[in-house]
Amino acid sequence: MSQNLTEDIVEECLNTIEEEKDSETVVVFMQGEIALPQSGYAQHVVESLQQILGFEGPYKTVNIIGNLEAYQVAFEKHTGSGDVPQIFVNGEFFVTGDEFIDLEEEGKLESRLRAQMDN
Repeated sequence: MSQNLTEDIVEECLNTIEEEKDSETVVVFMQGEIALPQSGYAQHVVESLQQILGFEGPYKTVNIIGNLEAYQVAFEKHTGSGDVPQIFVNGEFFVTGDEFIDLEEEGKLESRLRAQMDN
């Protein structure tokens, strides 16, 4: 952990994850906003969700760019991976951005996503 990153900040991020992950069917913690993703992975995830679930689909994004390093530490504690974006479905960790793209390339993303949404 860097010198400026305190345990209090990481704890705040963990609290935000806990509060936000249940706030919509699909929640994407990412760099940027839904209208202006700030990474290639984030943009890809948003575009894919819009394609699968529509522009008004049951999803939202949480912009973590202001505390990216703290969120990465918090995610490592919460899900075992500090990679972002992180996608939660029905309050449960679903996949990271890398895994999301892998599922999509394998042709399994939509069926896995919808199955998780039905749980």
